[in-house]
Amino acid sequence: RLFDLWNVDLKNDARRPCLQAEEHGLHCLYQRGTLAQVKTLGRPVILTLRDADSNPHQVVLAALGEAQARIDVDGTTYRVASKDLEQLWFGEYLLLWRPGTTGVKSFLPGMRDPDVRWLRASLARIQGRPVEPMDSDLFDETLADRIREYQRDRGLPVDGTAGHATQVAITSDLGGNDMPRLAQAQ
Repeated sequence: RLFDLWNVDLKNDARRPCLQAEEHGLHCLYQRGTLAQVKTLGRPVILTLRDADSNPHQVVLAALGEAQARIDVDGTTYRVASKDLEQLWFGEYLLLWRPGTTGVKSFLPGMRDPDVRWLRASLARIQGRPVEPMDSDLFDETLADRIREYQRDRGLPVDGTAGHATQVAITSDLGGNDMPRLAQAQ
């Protein structure tokens, strides 16, 4: 179902779904976290829920609110209380994302990479002011400070690096018509 939301058809292919996703410019990101962190990223995700016997079950989290969530199980949508969902979920999730860079990489202070310009331009657009020098491919302390500011504002772990989760949040903020969003559940 998550791949359907991205318009990726897996029906006629036996290869691993994440391998197929890469052929469509998408990447899988496996994470552990909280529902609050999932909400911060703003994307539908696959949650691994555990039943009373600890058997795993994968569901798509399509909407999330303070009290309610909407999940999809084998094509059927269910509304569940967020607190009930948290009782069955131990923090494992998978999301799909399309990097804004030439490849999947983390950005660290001190590194030089042409894609650092994308990071500068993206933060400038989101935050409404340039990250000088805009044409630099060096991840300098000014950029690290702006990343930390962005991470604080978005409720992400604040470390001044642009790892995958920070990049997912940035690409969510930049938007795109082909990107599914995590809806707000009422």
